[in-house]
Amino acid sequence: MSVYLTPLQPVADALYGVLLQDAALTALLSSTGVVDDIPQDPAYPFLWVEVQEPQQWGGFGTKPGIGVLPEIGIRLHVYSQFQGMAEAYGILTRAITLLADPPAVVGFSSWAIFHDTTITLPDEALNGVKVKEVVGVLRLYVEEQ
Repeated sequence: MSVYLTPLQPVADALYGVLLQDAALTALLSSTGVVDDIPQDPAYPFLWVEVQEPQQWGGFGTKPGIGVLPEIGIRLHVYSQFQGMAEAYGILTRAITLLADPPAVVGFSSWAIFHDTTITLPDEALNGVKVKEVVGVLRLYVEEQ
């Protein structure tokens, strides 16, 4: 049984490990880089990674709460001040490419990851600053070891 009550923290750790180790991705980002919380005064562009557990499937053929099999929602938010969407799309494409194979998650086996959609949110304000945002929506399935 895992030492975690939820796989969110080990999944987040695994995602950051993959994203932060890639020199090509970090070269595209500002000093703010890859974050799990948007700073008050960030440098652009940056990537905000959000994880959530929208659905718990439980183990197939087991009682509820036994055999954890969560669906983990991953949202990759890219914020940019670049004129047009090219910079944001390039960063998001690199991040999705890096996550094309399920990352190794401590205490869990990760066996499937899907890129469901990309949402473009041009011309919005973040902390009073005009930015472009593009969001990649992914699903990761992990199973308790």
